[in-house]
Amino acid sequence: MRATQGRKATVTLFLVLLLSGALSLYFLQLKQTSQVLTLADADPWEGLTPGSIELLLAVAPFSAGTSIVLSNSLTGSLAGLTSLAVAVGTVVAERRQQERVSRLRDRVIDEVASNPGIHLRELHRSLGCAMGALQYHLRQLELGGQLVSVKNGNARHFFPSDFSSDPQTLRLASYLRSPVIGAILELCNTNDRITQADLSRTLSMDKSLVSYYVGQLIQEDILNTVRVFGREKPLVLTDWAHLALVNLTS
Repeated sequence: MRATQGRKATVTLFLVLLLSGALSLYFLQLKQTSQVLTLADADPWEGLTPGSIELLLAVAPFSAGTSIVLSNSLTGSLAGLTSLAVAVGTVVAERRQQERVSRLRDRVIDEVASNPGIHLRELHRSLGCAMGALQYHLRQLELGGQLVSVKNGNARHFFPSDFSSDPQTLRLASYLRSPVIGAILELCNTNDRITQADLSRTLSMDKSLVSYYVGQLIQEDILNTVRVFGREKPLVLTDWAHLALVNLTS
């Protein structure tokens, strides 16, 4: 409702400014070949002293007829008022733009706070704003120290600035945004040792896909393998990852 009223007010202000500017230009361009009409009879208006009221009878550049306009001093005043109206309109428009920017940034901060580790595409879908505007505001919020981000593969994940100062913890939290990786890490956390074959059976997932994700987690020093003679090497969480996972899921 407020947005509709704001748009109506903006359109109305624009039309008023446009009409004022057009009238000002029209008056300034009128030929100043005129004669002064003196109205000495002021009796019909009670309370006014007799005198002369100057009206400028000017011939407009149109062939439609004759127009009566105010004197040059009043025309100048009209031009000044038009300039003032334009200035006020500019200030109002700038304030409204600042309010829109502030509202969008507040929405971004709230969404990231509610979903730590959310990546750019998720944030774009959730807010429904233009991608270019979202990227701009995210950069500004990072520069202002209100958000931090970490890149994981092709995706950049965003966190509140007070979420963690440890880059490894941020990367682990970004991995937890993936349902598959989250399930793998949960099983590794609840089982002292677990093999890839166990993960494949428990999650009903192809072994090659399990191997792909496990390889990523080993490379990130989140998982490690245990040497066992004659058997498949079981997986365990590294010490820092186990502690960080407990803190993140508690």
